[in-house]
Amino acid sequence: MAKPNTIPAGMTAVTPHLVVAGAAQAIEFYKKAFGATEEIRLPGPDGKLMHACIRIGGAAVMLVDEMPQCNAFGPKSLKGSPVTIHLFVDDADAVFDRAAKAGATPVMPVQDMFWGDRYGVVTDPFGHNWSIATHVRDLTPEEIQKGMLEACAAHARAPATASRRCRGPGAPSTLRLARAPRGRRGWPRGRRSRGPGSRPRRPCPARRRSRSRRRS
Repeated sequence: MAKPNTIPAGMTAVTPHLVVAGAAQAIEFYKKAFGATEEIRLPGPDGKLMHACIRIGGAAVMLVDEMPQCNAFGPKSLKGSPVTIHLFVDDADAVFDRAAKAGATPVMPVQDMFWGDRYGVVTDPFGHNWSIATHVRDLTPEEIQKGMLEACAAHARAPATASRRCRGPGAPSTLRLARAPRGRRGWPRGRRSRGPGSRPRRPCPARRRSRSRRRS
């Protein structure tokens, strides 16, 4: 009997394994957003998926339903994820737009990056982050290093108000990030929100005395 391969055919040494609250729905989303193809799903007695495997661009991605009793929690239960799954595609702009239309939340619009990719980021409806990239320029490590330093310097010089294009469906064409208007002493103009039940601000006693003197 032939000895089996330690890494099964079609698999690589590293494979993403996603915990999802609603793995069956996630599979359908990945089909619409990223053109995934389903290989296998193993539902348990309660209907939740004990295991599933899809392929995106030929790469395997495993999924399992969220199961708190097994200490398996998805990003929404954990209030976010520190992991981003990187996806290379032929047309990052088109895949980004398709993912957004399928229900993903745009995080970073697609743009040319200093390392030679067109690159953007979305968060899928289940809380997992996906970076979407198309390689457009071959660069040496020295050129990438130089581009990184130039990008950092440009970011440091950027004014407080900046515009950027948003590619999300139904989102405004421009998102404007600006600091609040400042008064003479550097405080934001307008009243601060003091929260429900808080007492109204009282004038300074010294100012009240000076006002009474002027009136007299």
